[in-house]
Amino acid sequence: MENTRLCNIQENTIYIVKKIDTASEMAKRLSELGLICGTEVKCLFRAPSGDPTAYLIRGASIALRRECTENIIVSR
Repeated sequence: MENTRLCNIQENTIYIVKKIDTASEMAKRLSELGLICGTEVKCLFRAPSGDPTAYLIRGASIALRRECTENIIVSR
């Protein structure tokens, strides 16, 4: 399957994290939330303005802003 950015995924579809290409502090924070390579992630819904977006990550609903997710590469 083709890779895409986490911020662009379709709602209610499961994707797998392939690469996290962001600053070390943000990567550390994301890993603390359970978002690491190989993790399944699902877009639950977006705010009416489009930002933030709620994702299902390891059984928890986590809202992330686009600036946090635009450098996370995922695939179906």
